[in-house]
Amino acid sequence: MANSSCYAAAIAALLFGCTSTQPPDQSEDPTLGSGSGFHDPLPPRPVHPSPSCIEGVPSGSLLASFDITGGDQVAVDAAGNIFYTADTGIVKLAADGANVFTYGFGSTLALDAAGNAYVAGAFTQTTDFGGGFVLAPQGNIDVFVVKLSPRGVPLAAFALGLCGDGVQSIAVARDGRIAVSGSAMGTAVLDATGKLDFQLAYFGSVAFDSTGDLFVGGSFTGSLELDSAHVLSAGNATDMDGFVAKVDRDGNLARSVQLGDAPLPVNNPGFGVVTTPQRQQIQSIAIDSNDQLAISGQFFQEMSLFGDTLTNPPDVFEAGEVDGGFAARLDDSLAVTQAHPLFDLTEMDAVAIDGGGNVIVSAGVVGHIGNGTYPFVTDFAAPGFTIGGNIFSGDARGVAADACGNVYWADDELQPGNLFTVQQRLRVFAH
Repeated sequence: MANSSCYAAAIAALLFGCTSTQPPDQSEDPTLGSGSGFHDPLPPRPVHPSPSCIEGVPSGSLLASFDITGGDQVAVDAAGNIFYTADTGIVKLAADGANVFTYGFGSTLALDAAGNAYVAGAFTQTTDFGGGFVLAPQGNIDVFVVKLSPRGVPLAAFALGLCGDGVQSIAVARDGRIAVSGSAMGTAVLDATGKLDFQLAYFGSVAFDSTGDLFVGGSFTGSLELDSAHVLSAGNATDMDGFVAKVDRDGNLARSVQLGDAPLPVNNPGFGVVTTPQRQQIQSIAIDSNDQLAISGQFFQEMSLFGDTLTNPPDVFEAGEVDGGFAARLDDSLAVTQAHPLFDLTEMDAVAIDGGGNVIVSAGVVGHIGNGTYPFVTDFAAPGFTIGGNIFSGDARGVAADACGNVYWADDELQPGNLFTVQQRLRVFAH
């Protein structure tokens, strides 16, 4: 969901474009004033222990349900606290649903191992982000990053001096480095003090592995230059393909993989013979503590899923405009270990992976107003997915998993008797 800053950024970008410059060294940035640096003025308090895993509960059982506003992104820390992006900013809930804090800035979030939250978004005017951090944008639309303590106290804040239109994702490495990605800025990697390490021209969903290498998963149209020696090409100038790139700590491309069309022509029983390239896109990526990578995405009519040709038939409710979905698990070298098609899906919103390597996908099934949405859970050991929920719903949203494999999932639930009344909810399912 776009907050007011994002909305203002988008309008300004349409009218004026971005005019930002490269960021200075934020360790000497006078706009941070006396609030610069990492600090928490409140006395420390003990961290809650990790939640005990519930035994004997059937997989897919609903453990909790909370009314929320937002939920495009969901995360859970080691203590079972829940974070989600709200219509404006982010919210942290305790495991029982009690509000821990609400922070009024940010359109994307990530957590570190200590339970600190990192948020990023766009801003267009001098803004007080709390904790003594007052930032002025460089150019008409800038990107901010704020680090919050487990109690929501701002510990650091940075203005990146990059175009803030379309900020999409953020990730935090074990050493405190931060990656922020967006359609106008590309992907920027900062050190733990907020200083720019390097910048990539491409963008998407981002994640760090245990060694600090960065993964970027997204889509491109026509061609994509990962570096001077590696240029990906789609089927034609208007065709869309998906990609995942692995980048080392110095910003050098280590590996990449492209997901595109099957060898054409392809016989699709529903559409006939497909002779022109169709779109394939990666929507979301996630990585677990064992450096297993999960990806999810969509395709129209046909694709090559790591060499396997997929075709998706049309659907009467959507006049043929229905995407197929897919999920896959990759190792740290981007070699596919498991892949699975998901047919008759209108959307693939988010993916997560738990400590056992199970892949969780937030997805909407084909249909009309009031189509079902589900979090799908799979270890790829059996054909098909275990459905963790079946909700009469409009849109699937964010998804996450805790150390026990429980699924935290947000969606828009249509209210009985009035399909145009929507309540956004965050549900917890047993795995």
